[in-house]
Amino acid sequence: MTFGAMRPAGPGFWGPSAARDHSIRPARRAVELGVDHIDTADAYGFGVVEDILRETLHPYPDRLLVATKVDQVQPRPGAWVPVGRPAFLRHRCG
Repeated sequence: MTFGAMRPAGPGFWGPSAARDHSIRPARRAVELGVDHIDTADAYGFGVVEDILRETLHPYPDRLLVATKVDQVQPRPGAWVPVGRPAFLRHRCG
């Protein structure tokens, strides 16, 4: 099962949520219910979601895969810009 981890970011998926404690509960509960794949992206809240997942789920269960996407940026709330340049992708994965 997969859990999409976009929602813990703030409004418009921009920065942190004002209700951080409320944001972490769904990810923790998803893993408790058997989710073994979490889908996230570094653009969600400028990495806020990845930080929340790290803090919430560590130590990670052996069966859990956290996958992140690095092919877009969010220059302002609600605006998504694809960036597929090889240098950009290498930098974001580095």
